[in-house]
Amino acid sequence: MMEVRSSCITRSSNYERSIQYHSNESRTIYPRNGGDSLLSALERNLEQVFAADPYKQKGGYILRSSNLMMAYKPYNPSGHRIQHAEIRGKSIQEDQIYRIAGDG
Repeated sequence: MMEVRSSCITRSSNYERSIQYHSNESRTIYPRNGGDSLLSALERNLEQVFAADPYKQKGGYILRSSNLMMAYKPYNPSGHRIQHAEIRGKSIQEDQIYRIAGDG
């Protein structure tokens, strides 16, 4: 089986937001996600790229992020693709809260 290492991240629908405005009018969002919802969001992103049903595929690329590494098997069934995920060299813990910065 093929194993791929990638750097990626997505936003989850249930997160707390704090917005910081900069002089150039862009906003930076700092949601807090539990490790379980972070892994679930990553799996959803992989499903949008590698879905067996072509009508469920959206985009064709994996979202990227700094400090997040992930090993996955693209042809595993939905929800079972991620083999290992880590932030700053430490495995993602499902019960830990992570702060994620995004520009949107």
